[in-house]
Amino acid sequence: MAYKKPDSTTEKEKENEVLETQQAQAQETVTISKSEFDQMKAQMETLMQMMAMGSIGNKQPSKKEEKYITFVNMTKGKFVLKGSSYYTIDEQFGTRRFIEREARMIINNMPKSIRDGKIYILDADFVKDCELEDVYADLLSDKQMKELLTKKPSYVVEVYKNANKAQKQIIVDMIENKKLNGEDVDANILLQIGELSGKNLIEITPIENENLKEG
Repeated sequence: MAYKKPDSTTEKEKENEVLETQQAQAQETVTISKSEFDQMKAQMETLMQMMAMGSIGNKQPSKKEEKYITFVNMTKGKFVLKGSSYYTIDEQFGTRRFIEREARMIINNMPKSIRDGKIYILDADFVKDCELEDVYADLLSDKQMKELLTKKPSYVVEVYKNANKAQKQIIVDMIENKKLNGEDVDANILLQIGELSGKNLIEITPIENENLKEG
């Protein structure tokens, strides 16, 4: 029978070795996991910063809602506007609204009519954006034009003298239209504007009277 050498390591010692090995492994696992977590956290923070910076740099501007711009016909009768198509405003001081991009197209197509004040734009911000502020500083607005002939003759004459050629004609047309419709216009206005314009405004007879004469 072979002789078996007694094991010098006791069961208790074996158990201690196993326990120490398990503890070392557990400690190593925890240490590695924490290191990985810290590294992942740092990477995530860097990634979030990059995303934030990228979103700022590539942020798309919010789409600006286009507003509508109102145009006023300052002339007597029908006025035709040219944008992407043709539009009409049928009467003096009549209005028509256009989306902003169409309004800009009309301005580009009809710069002289806009600058002469034959068509008046009722949006100060839009006028500024279109660099028409200097032009509009010297134009009569639709409100001023509507009320002009109710003012004192001296005021009307002064306004007429300072108006541009196109708006001078608008004032004369307004006087003629009132006379033709049998409306009262101050005689001093008729006389002085008549002299300045070279037209005999006093002698204009209402349309209904002309019809009676012909009958």
